[in-house]
Amino acid sequence: MRGTRESCAQAARNAIEAGFDGVELHAAYGYLLHQFLAPNANLRTDEWGGSVEGRVRFAAEVAAAVSEAIGAQRTGIRISPGTGYNGVEEPDPGPTYVHLVRRPSEIGLAYLHVVENSRDLTGILRKEFSGTLILNPATDGFTSAENLWGSTGHWHACDASCMI
Repeated sequence: MRGTRESCAQAARNAIEAGFDGVELHAAYGYLLHQFLAPNANLRTDEWGGSVEGRVRFAAEVAAAVSEAIGAQRTGIRISPGTGYNGVEEPDPGPTYVHLVRRPSEIGLAYLHVVENSRDLTGILRKEFSGTLILNPATDGFTSAENLWGSTGHWHACDASCMI
């Protein structure tokens, strides 16, 4: 685990050296970090599994290592809570993702990118994450301003500004 965490940090350093402005940690769609978050994929009984805190630990450690390597202002994280991609099942994603987004907020990551499955959960996560939120919204049909912001001009889930 420690070696994988350091490999992620080195990959981020390589990206910056190659001229990239930053990196996005992909904790979504059933990829490695997402698998650690999901109770059906993470069956570990050590410090990186079991409880919500244990399942969140690896993603939080990778975020901290990458932030230390290239700076938090160059590091973002993408999550897709409750989405069933690549066999990942999260029947109750709320507690896991609330715990997860508190860690990057403490680190000061540049942004949180949410692939939305539940507008209610997105609103809760927005309140927990103090930085920039990038939203990939779940909507029925065409994504219009009214679908996202409603007739009042305020985002349905909260009154914080969001990058879309």
